[in-house]
Amino acid sequence: MSAFRPALRASRRLKSRPVAVGVAAALAAGSLTSAVVAQAAPAAATRSPHTKSGTPGSHRGLNATESASARAKATGKPVTIDQLTDTGTVVVANPDGTFTRTDSSMPQRTRRDGKWVPIDTTLVRQSDGTWAPKAAVTNVAFSDGGSGALVTMRSGQDKLGFSWPGTLPAPVVSGDTATYPEVLPQVDLQLTADASGYSSVLVVKSAKAAADPRLRHLALGTASTGVKLATTRDGGAQATDKHTGKTIFHSDTALMWDSAGQKAGDAPAGRTRTVSSARAEHRTAAEVGKHRAQVRVSLKSGKQLLGVDEKLLSAKSTTYPVYIDPEWSGRPSQLDWARISDNGWNVYNSTSTSGATNAREGWDNSAPGNGERARTYYQINTGGIKGAVVSHASLYVKQLSAASCSDTPAAVYGTGRPAGWSSSSLYWGHEPDKSTGALGTNPVSKMAGTCPVTNGSNSWVSPPSLAFDVTSRAQSAAAGGWASMTLMVQSPDMNDATQWKQLAYGGGATMSVTYSYRPKLKSGTGTPAIKPSTVSMGKTMTTTHTPTLSARAVDPDLAGGSELVRMEYNVYNSSGTLVHQGFGPSTDSKKRARYNTNGSDWTTPSLPDGTYTWKATAQNAAGYWAGTGSGVWTKTQTFTVDTSAPPAPTVTSSQFPAKQIGAAYSDKGTFTITNNHTNNITGYLFSLDGTLGNTMYNSTGVTHWTTSTKITPGKPYYVASDNASGTGTAVVNGSASPAFAPGTTGPHTLYAKAVDQAGSTSLTQTSYAFYAGTSTPAYAYGDKMVSGWTATNADGTTTAVPAATTTTKGGQLVSQAAGSGYEFADGYQAFFGNKSTTSKVVSGDSVTLGFDVPKDGPWSFGANLAKAKDYGIYRLVLDAGKPTQSTLISGYDAYNSYVTTQFLNLGIPKDSSGQLLTSSRASTP
Repeated sequence: MSAFRPALRASRRLKSRPVAVGVAAALAAGSLTSAVVAQAAPAAATRSPHTKSGTPGSHRGLNATESASARAKATGKPVTIDQLTDTGTVVVANPDGTFTRTDSSMPQRTRRDGKWVPIDTTLVRQSDGTWAPKAAVTNVAFSDGGSGALVTMRSGQDKLGFSWPGTLPAPVVSGDTATYPEVLPQVDLQLTADASGYSSVLVVKSAKAAADPRLRHLALGTASTGVKLATTRDGGAQATDKHTGKTIFHSDTALMWDSAGQKAGDAPAGRTRTVSSARAEHRTAAEVGKHRAQVRVSLKSGKQLLGVDEKLLSAKSTTYPVYIDPEWSGRPSQLDWARISDNGWNVYNSTSTSGATNAREGWDNSAPGNGERARTYYQINTGGIKGAVVSHASLYVKQLSAASCSDTPAAVYGTGRPAGWSSSSLYWGHEPDKSTGALGTNPVSKMAGTCPVTNGSNSWVSPPSLAFDVTSRAQSAAAGGWASMTLMVQSPDMNDATQWKQLAYGGGATMSVTYSYRPKLKSGTGTPAIKPSTVSMGKTMTTTHTPTLSARAVDPDLAGGSELVRMEYNVYNSSGTLVHQGFGPSTDSKKRARYNTNGSDWTTPSLPDGTYTWKATAQNAAGYWAGTGSGVWTKTQTFTVDTSAPPAPTVTSSQFPAKQIGAAYSDKGTFTITNNHTNNITGYLFSLDGTLGNTMYNSTGVTHWTTSTKITPGKPYYVASDNASGTGTAVVNGSASPAFAPGTTGPHTLYAKAVDQAGSTSLTQTSYAFYAGTSTPAYAYGDKMVSGWTATNADGTTTAVPAATTTTKGGQLVSQAAGSGYEFADGYQAFFGNKSTTSKVVSGDSVTLGFDVPKDGPWSFGANLAKAKDYGIYRLVLDAGKPTQSTLISGYDAYNSYVTTQFLNLGIPKDSSGQLLTSSRASTP
């Protein structure tokens, strides 16, 4: 083996023109409603799939709340939401998109045959001969006379009944009341059905009747199933489920009173035989006289014992008839209420409509009043307005009478929640603390008509209901997510007897709340998205001038319904100026933005190429925006519109130069694919011996190239810029360098396209033709030829390659390292150029470089030479001994921006006589 020394002659200077190397980037491919719900709703509303169009005019696919809201808007009338209806609760959708929820302390309706029907306590005969109300919450049955049960109450499997100690006469039935005449001499028994139970009144018509020992020690037989009977601390009784301990039926403090204060002649006399007389007797029994006393209730040996107040029965001031009113109630699904009195005559959740079970407030000190001080508490369910925007809330309390003929106030306060609604946990001195001052403006009322009151039939209360503005308390409940809130009604001055007011039965209260829900962004973020798009180096890119923006809103986290919403989208240019605003979904025929369940996408007007930001918020049909104030928006999103396709890339390879025989077919060659730095290129498509044709970056069948990928001819691959290492890091406008062996000898073509940051692919492809040889070439690098080196031959021997020599008058030969953006085979090149501005290469200067031939045999030689139009005239010769010189390349350079390699088949070197050059002769310079 020997070292050949080619001579390079230049007229001025010689230097290498580097290949530009760019930077690299990775390209990665890159979507309100409110609810209202009633407490313990028996038929929970279920969410249905959304409509495709989202139009409120079409109710198909909407849930109950959405459908009702849509119908209300379409008809201009409120629509009841049946699925949110309860015994004491009704919710309506209003035409303006709000909802109104009304809760009553007295049950207003009950379920019959799967439908809600109004409470109707009119007694009707049953198939077994008993009498029962037409529609009530608790099943109650009254006797038709005889020796059977007097009254029976049922709640599911639990049952409680009472029997009269003797044979009952047939009742006279009038409306809700069955009157059993002469159950004792001159004593009638009235049973009156109410919404969830009944009240019983014994009408004692004379002192003689009052003296009957059977009356003074009256004992009713009890019969029960599934419940346990016990007395309560306030003189009442309760029946609790034996398994759960839950109170199923209860009786409050029983009272008795006389007819003092009633108009003469009001009290019925004689035997009650007709419906009209029974009705009159029932009417007078409902008026509580001035003389009152507690009836002591006890339980013993399967009997309920009623201990009447003998002083009231015997007093000379007592006016007959005297009325005795033990009552029992079931537990309706209604708001809780309780009248708490300082004398212990408390009432809890009673639905009785007569006697002394009405709500009260203030100080009853009118002569000969008993000096009672009373307050009434209400617990209103507010779980259905959790998270809502409450625009107004009122508590209405009906009145029976007022102590004064002049205007006197009442007040309502927010309080803490009591531990329970029974005599064991809520009584005078054991009450929740006030949480607020008087809410709203204290309403005033007075007795009107005949005043001072001498005859109740000619007097009335004005107004008939107290209206309390409790908006602030309801707003707190909604914002705090309270399951309920407690309100207390009492006189502002509990020591002013003129403020005493008798309120209605069953608590007499109704609370009305008008509200809507602010939409919430879905998942807290609104899940903003843009289509079509891809993400490149953290930047969102789209290839269309009219991208579609997407964000979503949801209802508060309650089951049962939601309001319709629309999304508002704002788009800003790079200066932060609002350029477009729109609503999703699209508008209707009248150009009004439609509403649907979660909001919809919005396609922007045409946007020129450039960078933009956008954000979105939600609005419901009631006009409320997400969150508070001006609304809660999604985070600002940034995107770039890039619609121009990049130009085709360029391809080079040192191992397999274009249109020339390169390395062996089994050698791995690096193919450098690069671009002109104009389109933010982030990767390339390429294919060996298979045209890319219409293949685009997002096409199916494109494989992402890694260093471990094995090339398959005809298959398309995608490689990220400057990602030959497989780290996943990409650089914008960088090159890519997939490396692989062609696999077969002969001609090959590498097809390539560029892919930019928006995912756009070159419309045309680059065709890079090359040839794979049968053997692997040996390389001599410029820096080593400058300094000389020891080369290792194929047989293991070594050859000392001498350093380069020059004959120059002003130039110099140096080993030049690659600079920024340059790429040399081993990082250096041989550079022959000017030494200084005054010492330059001139015509005739030459450089002699040596290289090693690693084994005997035929060889082709090639030189990698940088050329440019200002490099001057050159001549590259192979000097095989001084007698002979073979010119390889000569001429004047044309501009070429890339390093090129030229191969020439020189045949077998011969001397001037035509003899083959031997290794020994070739080694001679």
